[in-house]
Parts: sequence; C-alpha cells; structure tokens
Amino acid sequence: MAPYLYIPLHMTGHIPCPVLANPPMTSLVWFKDDHPLEISHHRNLRLHRGSTLIIEPVTLRDEGVYSCIPHSVLGEGKKSSGVKVFVRDHPRFLTRPDSIYQRQPTQFVSMPCVASGDPRPSITWKKVSISVALK
Repeated sequence: MAPYLYIPLHMTGHIPCPVLANPPMTSLVWFKDDHPLEISHHRNLRLHRGSTLIIEPVTLRDEGVYSCIPHSVLGEGKKSSGVKVFVRDHPRFLTRPDSIYQRQPTQFVSMPCVASGDPRPSITWKKVSISVALK
C-alpha cells in the first residue's frame, strides 16, 4: 500500500488491501490504528470485492493508519504495511460570483468569490480562456 492516502470528507473513500492469494483468500481482517475493525459494527464501512474497504460517508473520525491481514485455507497471511489516511474537505463555494456583470467603462467592478476546503483552495479567474493570476 502507499504510505498515505487522501479521502474526501462527506463522500466515499476507497482503501485497497493488496492481496495476491493462491489458494484464494477466504476472509480479510482490517485494522485501524492497530485495532481490529469490526466492519459489521460500523454503519459507514463495507467491503467491496472482498478486499477494498469502502467508507461512506467519510467523517473526520476515519483518519488513521489502516492495514489488513488476509486469510486462506492455508492460514493467516502477512499483515500489510500501514497506509496513513488523511480526511480532507473538498472545495466548495461560500460566495459565488454572478454570471454577468454590466458596468460602464469607467465604473468599478467587484466580483466576489470565496471558497473553502482542506487544503484551502486557490481561486483562478479566467477571461475569454485567458488565465489571470491574482497575487
């Protein structure tokens, strides 16, 4: 697994367990912060295709280090290396600019645009497909 993974707050997160098993895997145990995860006891957790942990919806409590151990008829496999999961809030508008502004050539124009998110989003303005850098 990658050493870290970013998943979106209030959306769906996917955490894959890298399993190659022969004979096939019969079960899988997920861990969060070195504690077994009882998936059936969490309303927002489920398994997809037997090995990918689905978190829906993602909450801030879902941050942590996740790992997994596969099981087959031959016994228990090796615990995966942990992946640090960071929960981040997707960008969203707090104040949207209007779609049209009409002013006389000498009049001042103010076009407010405010967004939030984690990490904090940058705002880029474009005029007729020309990017305008704001400093």
